[in-house]
Amino acid sequence: MASKLNNVFYLAFVRVAESVIVASYGQPEYGDKVRELVAAPAFRAKAGAGQRMRIKNGNVAYNFTGDAQGLAVLAVTASSYPERIVFTGLIDDACERFMGKGYMWNQAGDNTLSRKFKGDMAALCKEYDDVNSKDKIARLRQQVSVVQSTMQSNIAKAIDNLESTERLEEQSQDLMDSAQTFQRGAKKLAWKEWCMLMKMRFMIVLVVLIIIGVIIGVACNGQCGGEPAASGGGSGTVSTTPASS
Repeated sequence: MASKLNNVFYLAFVRVAESVIVASYGQPEYGDKVRELVAAPAFRAKAGAGQRMRIKNGNVAYNFTGDAQGLAVLAVTASSYPERIVFTGLIDDACERFMGKGYMWNQAGDNTLSRKFKGDMAALCKEYDDVNSKDKIARLRQQVSVVQSTMQSNIAKAIDNLESTERLEEQSQDLMDSAQTFQRGAKKLAWKEWCMLMKMRFMIVLVVLIIIGVIIGVACNGQCGGEPAASGGGSGTVSTTPASS
């Protein structure tokens, strides 16, 4: 029974647009105060905007928040009850379980779903009444959330590093292709330069040979390799004149 609980006293599900409590469970003495709070314009404004609100009244705290669909969950707890457990634990779990039932809460009248959802509300109130166990669970959830966030960050970094590695590989391949292209171009240029050098050497040798030939021709004056000319007069004919007797 809710009357035996020490920390969670009341739980209500409200359709914010019409300020209608479609389901509720808990100690009866808090019912009128909850209705008064739900009927206030400030409740509709705060819950409709999805804000988390906590109103303390002596030893009691009224905690509520709404979702985008227009459903608000209100939990009455002891004022010392940890706020993080109320919102991230009790209210979130209650809202998730309620929505999972598939109730037509957006058309339901005042407390028409209380009987159907009574067992779940009683179980939730009893479960979250144990602050120590739920505080441990809340810390574990927070640690899990931190680990998940760290893992997601590490995965994102790993993906970024992988993309960077792929880009480096592509750049390395481009550099290798450029190096090979440069090497082929260098070989072609070296071959071209060697051919030009050989042509120049051939032309120089040819010019030198021509010059040498001219020099030799001038030095010989056209007589190199001929017989020397004969010296002296030509041979005469000796005639004898007989003597007269």
